[in-house]
Amino acid sequence: MLHGVADATASENLPAAVGETLATLPDPVTPDAAGDGQIFSIGLDDHTSFVFAKIRYRYEDRALKKIQADAGLV
Repeated sequence: MLHGVADATASENLPAAVGETLATLPDPVTPDAAGDGQIFSIGLDDHTSFVFAKIRYRYEDRALKKIQADAGLV
């Protein structure tokens, strides 16, 4: 998850490989306008990450009642 303000990025400030790759992707709003859209960026100063490996019981098949009991809900 990123937090911040999206700023318009001038295409001349992008590395050539990034510009070329983006030009080949369809615009999600108007797919026929590939490469014609504005590019925005968000700084990565304030971000949040999540590590799924830290989820307890992530690979165990447990019944809902067992999950609720472990959480102290029943």
